[in-house]
Amino acid sequence: MFTYLAQYSPHLSEKTAILREDTRWNWCPEHEAAFTEMKNIITQVPGPVLKYYDTGKHGTVQLDASQSGLEAVLLQDGKPVTYASKALTPTQQAYVQLEKEALALVFGCEKFHHYLLATPLRVQRMRIRLQKHNVTVKYKPGKDIPVAGTLSRSGACEEKPSEDQDLESYVGSIVKEMPVSDGKMEEIRDSTKRDEEL
Repeated sequence: MFTYLAQYSPHLSEKTAILREDTRWNWCPEHEAAFTEMKNIITQVPGPVLKYYDTGKHGTVQLDASQSGLEAVLLQDGKPVTYASKALTPTQQAYVQLEKEALALVFGCEKFHHYLLATPLRVQRMRIRLQKHNVTVKYKPGKDIPVAGTLSRSGACEEKPSEDQDLESYVGSIVKEMPVSDGKMEEIRDSTKRDEEL
């Protein structure tokens, strides 16, 4: 019954660790406490009462990643619509915290995809913009990056590049990476010069 109600129960993966296939069965006081807590979550009134999802309102997905699991909750007006949690595999447990948080984001978006299909995902759009770059993201606290931190707080405005500059830069990067022979490239240049619209 509790597995059926899992989507409505926060922190499930931690409470059901004893049920995993590779875990040796040993009922301890901590398991008894988790079992009692699960019963309370199911029967608790008032408790984390779920609300119906309203397609006319914005939703918020809150995510968390711990050493042992991922948790996601879909909220509207600050009230839970549904919960989801997942235990991490031993390989995933070895991830650094930033990777676990990213995994939580993927987990939450995939788990609640039917709620999120028509909503704009800002992070997804940012990621798409970054795909053309070969970047590695590493977290550093603000105190360790005083120059960038100062610039981000100063309100200094950088001149925005024109669309032509962006396009020229983009085309230049494509041409640089294209596996095209010199003869073919010369043919493309000649055809471009002859084209009235280009």
